[in-house]
Amino acid sequence: MQEFNDLCDHARDQFGIDIRKVKSRKGEPVRIRHSIGTLLSFKYGYSVTEVGNALGVDHTTIVYYRSMHIHRYKTDPRYTKIYNVLDNLDSNDKSLDEILKLINNIP
Repeated sequence: MQEFNDLCDHARDQFGIDIRKVKSRKGEPVRIRHSIGTLLSFKYGYSVTEVGNALGVDHTTIVYYRSMHIHRYKTDPRYTKIYNVLDNLDSNDKSLDEILKLINNIP
């Protein structure tokens, strides 16, 4: 599942945490896993079982992530920021980098 790796790479680049290696149950890694799990399920349409397998958790954990998403999004500003950064993966840094390269090449 390429989207999983793309989201993990982007989270690592933006927040310095690679959830494929960090299994902590504290703060930022949990927020990142929750965001990625929710995005893979809601935005990319993967089943809870597929997302659970990618994250190395049971599918019921993904069901929980989905059920808690709106509450966390409204009440946890750090989760909101992480989710928004990861949700905008397609329109973020790569396109900005490309634009800056083009600008630098203008004579």
